[in-house]
Amino acid sequence: MKLFSIRSLFSHPTRREDLDSMLYEERVTLWFSENLNEAVKKAEAEALVYGNEAGALWHGVMDSFQLFDEDVKDGIEVWFEMRDSRFNADQYRDTFIMTNRDRVK
Repeated sequence: MKLFSIRSLFSHPTRREDLDSMLYEERVTLWFSENLNEAVKKAEAEALVYGNEAGALWHGVMDSFQLFDEDVKDGIEVWFEMRDSRFNADQYRDTFIMTNRDRVK
């Protein structure tokens, strides 16, 4: 089994500070899988549950990475970030996650 981290984007409409902004969360989870496609499917299923429980809207998988240290368990969150923003989800993603400054393949 290989180990993948999957980053997803959520928004929290009920947790924003005012009507002109939105609270966004970038969340990374780890998955043991045979390949990236399987890891993404597992992460997508978990993201729907997490979003429902947290009252958050899931805006999809944004990034992935195959890890080389496999001494962890499925679904452990390894990183997250929350920030207030006046951007809609597409603007937020294009500004903070998938910018022309990122070095991704």
